[in-house]
Amino acid sequence: MLKLLKSAAFLFLQCFMALLLFILIGALPSFFGNLTFHFSVYLEEVWHLSQRIYTLEGLSIEGYPLLPILFDRYLYSMSLFGLGLLAAFVLSAAVSYLCLLFFRKRISAWIRFLEMLEAIPDLLFIVGLQMLVIYVYKATGVKLAQVVTVGSGHRTYLLPVLSLALPAAFFITKILLFSIREELDKNYVLLARASGFSFSYILNVHVLRNIWSSLVSSSKTIYWAMMSSLMAVEYLFSTNGLLSFMLKNQSTGDVFVISCVFLFVPFIVVYRLLNWHGKEEAL
Repeated sequence: MLKLLKSAAFLFLQCFMALLLFILIGALPSFFGNLTFHFSVYLEEVWHLSQRIYTLEGLSIEGYPLLPILFDRYLYSMSLFGLGLLAAFVLSAAVSYLCLLFFRKRISAWIRFLEMLEAIPDLLFIVGLQMLVIYVYKATGVKLAQVVTVGSGHRTYLLPVLSLALPAAFFITKILLFSIREELDKNYVLLARASGFSFSYILNVHVLRNIWSSLVSSSKTIYWAMMSSLMAVEYLFSTNGLLSFMLKNQSTGDVFVISCVFLFVPFIVVYRLLNWHGKEEAL
């Protein structure tokens, strides 16, 4: 019980320090002005911004309440992020499984090929998908997907999700193939194969379960890579997401702080819980 309370207190302290850091960064525009530094103005802005954030009073933009606007855009951004992550995992699992069943002796070549695909900038995938849809529409008159968001009632999903999923799928597939290749060289796999178990049984029952830790350790990289791609996706598809709203209102401290809380505090909580779960399993 005492250990649980200590862990909860540490998590609360982490979230509090993160919020304080967001406030210090959000107030930075007041520190610079007319090619000089205004430290006293900065401290005053930090104080006023802290009061608004901790009391949730006076939070508005252009006369409208800020929290409902940000929360609606946050839900849209997270729906793109979640669907992109799900699509990336499904695609990676399918490709990895097929490679292991039919191209088991060429896993190294597949890993090198995936590394080449990873080197392609995300912007090329985004622009390429947009140009492909436009080309098909001009050539056949068939509209495969909506290229940009038009108004708040016509949000685009398919192309942004694909733009997020493809680069992430290359990385996840590479991690899966690399981890599975290492796992297949272990003694328990050799023993299972010598005992007469089929390769598909060993793969499904033992190997995939044992590479879970590799995916968890790489999930932070996946999160940050997809989050950076999400900003480019929202900008190029003119979506009404949270990150594009932050870019348009980057000098507004309230928008920056609350958006960072929405984006990063759940991330901190989830990974802290995963760390606790991993430590309990290790014990």
